[in-house]
Amino acid sequence: MALACGLWAAAGWVRGDDWVPVAFAAGILVVAAIAHSLAEITSSAAGWALSFELAPADRVGAYQGVYGTGFAIGAMVAPTVVTVTAIDLGTPGWAVLAVVFLAAALGTAQVARRAAVDPAPPR
Repeated sequence: MALACGLWAAAGWVRGDDWVPVAFAAGILVVAAIAHSLAEITSSAAGWALSFELAPADRVGAYQGVYGTGFAIGAMVAPTVVTVTAIDLGTPGWAVLAVVFLAAALGTAQVARRAAVDPAPPR
């Protein structure tokens, strides 16, 4: 997703009045959309897998409830966050989003690694 943020920003850097810059910017946007889509698909699959794999067998429903709530909160605040960063700030805003996405991914990977090494005791 960090790569997609960089590509979304890069499409705005293209300047010119000819068809070549327009085609170049359109190509960047297509690649950004592909990167974004792949990141979303991977994130969704990983989130579901982690919410099942990390949950004790008797608490899968509770873990799914927390996962669903987190997703709903994210969907609720996302328009404001994107407006305040990418729309209002342009390239620096895209950079902020890229850092946030990268930090979230690294944090999630750390939690998953730790859970795999040190599983919770049975209840």
